[in-house]
Amino acid sequence: MTYDHDTTSSVGYLECKRSLRKGLSEPTLKAIQEMGFQYLTKIQARAIPPLLIGKDVLGAARTGSGKTLAFLIPAVELLYNVSFTPRNGTGIVVICPTRELAIQCLMIDEADRILEANFEEEMKQIIKLLPKSRQTALFSATQTEKVEDLARLSFQTTPIYIDVDDGRTKVTNEGLQQGYCVVPSAKRFILLYSFLKRNLSKKVMVFFSSCNSVKFHSELLRYIQVECLDIHGKQKQQKRTSTFFDFCKAEKGILLCTDVAARGLDIPAVDWIVQYDPPDEPKEYIHRVGRTARGEGAKGNALLFLIPEELQFLRYLKAAKVPVKEYEFDDKKLANVQSHLEKLVANNYYLNKSAKDAYRSYVLAYNSHSMKDIFNVHCLDLQAVAASFCFSCPPKVNLNIDSNASKFRKKKHKGSKNGFNESNPYGRQSDGDDKRQFLKPFEAVVHLRIAAVHHCFSITIFQMANSSTTPSVKGPITHVIFDMDGLLLDTEKFYTEVQQIILARYNKTFDWSLKAKMMGRKAIEAAQVFVQETGISDSLSAEDFLVEREEMLQHMFPTSELLPGASHLVRHLHAKGIPICVATGSHRRHFELKTQRHGELFSLMHHVVLGDDPEVKKGKPSPDIFLAAAGRFEGSPVDPKKILVFEDAPSGVLAAKNAGMQVVMVPDPRLDISHHETADQILSSLLEFDPAYWGLPAFENVES
Repeated sequence: MTYDHDTTSSVGYLECKRSLRKGLSEPTLKAIQEMGFQYLTKIQARAIPPLLIGKDVLGAARTGSGKTLAFLIPAVELLYNVSFTPRNGTGIVVICPTRELAIQCLMIDEADRILEANFEEEMKQIIKLLPKSRQTALFSATQTEKVEDLARLSFQTTPIYIDVDDGRTKVTNEGLQQGYCVVPSAKRFILLYSFLKRNLSKKVMVFFSSCNSVKFHSELLRYIQVECLDIHGKQKQQKRTSTFFDFCKAEKGILLCTDVAARGLDIPAVDWIVQYDPPDEPKEYIHRVGRTARGEGAKGNALLFLIPEELQFLRYLKAAKVPVKEYEFDDKKLANVQSHLEKLVANNYYLNKSAKDAYRSYVLAYNSHSMKDIFNVHCLDLQAVAASFCFSCPPKVNLNIDSNASKFRKKKHKGSKNGFNESNPYGRQSDGDDKRQFLKPFEAVVHLRIAAVHHCFSITIFQMANSSTTPSVKGPITHVIFDMDGLLLDTEKFYTEVQQIILARYNKTFDWSLKAKMMGRKAIEAAQVFVQETGISDSLSAEDFLVEREEMLQHMFPTSELLPGASHLVRHLHAKGIPICVATGSHRRHFELKTQRHGELFSLMHHVVLGDDPEVKKGKPSPDIFLAAAGRFEGSPVDPKKILVFEDAPSGVLAAKNAGMQVVMVPDPRLDISHHETADQILSSLLEFDPAYWGLPAFENVES
């Protein structure tokens, strides 16, 4: 059943005071007022009344929503009403995964973390010691099978179920602005340093993947006159406690921390959460950002650092209903201190030793990451990683990791790839026995005298459309057509950069929803979409836009680079005698500029069809370009069902499907996954492609 109380986001304090006066004592009401709480949050307004009359409650609400007071107020009242004193025994039992949380809260907090730490049997033993006759309340944000088992064991009667988050489209708080930035590994610390210098008047938490990394970066920042606090699991408890309370009381400042500070801690007025090292999974991301924008109406900001190789993590966040947008930074505005920092670390014995320990811990943490399909330690550029730790070259440290990169890639290509499916949107780990639970925070168990107050969760599995499962092959593929921009060549970034520059003049921004509409189309068609969608058509015509864009692009195109896996796949198919060609919306002059460094590779194509080809009357999503490409293979006509098209653009996927062909899509991770639905297979990179799945000759090796 559901307790049908007020369904607004908050309830006025005076109104609640009147409605709860019969249930709460005057000292409690006075204490609430003195603490400065003017409103009850939704979970508090709906959970407190039934708890006060002795009902069992199972409550679900996101992190930072006020669950602690939702059970703590009734807990205090129930103890007060029976005149509970120390000689009566234990009134409240505190169990939680971190010491800071134990200091802060009277509860069993973060039960999912407790169960993950293999304390499941201990929890069962504690519950067995509780009286059979008791009141139980269990509050949380998500639910796993283990926690469901705990709930079944804990509740003696069917609880009242209160879910204040039901129907929400995202799992994080409404006042939280979330973004990510893509930064080369070598520039990670320079970007962090520049960010912190510009936000010295703010209250900022920065998360790292290891204790050693927190230690080094705090020492380095303080050495270069950026004051900061630090907290991690290797510190003595007195140091951790004093740091925690110092940061709680501070109006501004910087706290560097590990995930020891990610769970349940209520630190007032945090402005920014910076995830310098990516979390182990979306669940941990949610816990980290939950340290800001806590409570109804609260505001906060979160920034996630990603190196280009980690962008696929955004797909997992999307599947977990976490909305993030890209924040771009200007290279020219970054502090020019790299050479100075390298000299500093090279010449300071203690900083040098600390940097080596941090570098080693970072690589080892990367190697132990649960999402190895994205965070592959063998794909790290250790020279660039070393630069982020202020080394001019990788230091000599003992890295006891699996050094067989090709073995890992071979293993990843087998079976059903990443294991995405409707019931497992996060994918599986590299081993076959993946029993991970993906959940939001489980918080709070309070035992009242002869009563136990717990809290648990409900879980929702989110479907990621057309994930990288084994495709359904309708027949052996005999011919292959490649798109070029964003598929073989890394040129889409040039268009994005130029279009952002043009729009900035009109105080507008260029986002991926607009880019998705432009990708793959003929130039004039894309230009018309651009000026119309941005509302600048009265100031800039499509034709003038193309002229202005052309002036900038012609200097960029000659620097075009091949995307990962492109060369290997093209050469493999050519060597095996598979007819291949290119079908691109680029015009002849652009094609020549883009491919001038890669002429030998493109010479392997049977033919190339361009956007200004006379046979291509309409651009994508019209099938014209793919029909023209298919018609120029030797022995035409070719059965379109036996042609496999590689595309990165939504319009290109539709064009290929309209031509009756099968499609492998390799989308930019910033592209909304709603655009994936039409493709037959989704890959994060051409490196993931397995020709054997499509009846094509298998790779003889997995080198890229």
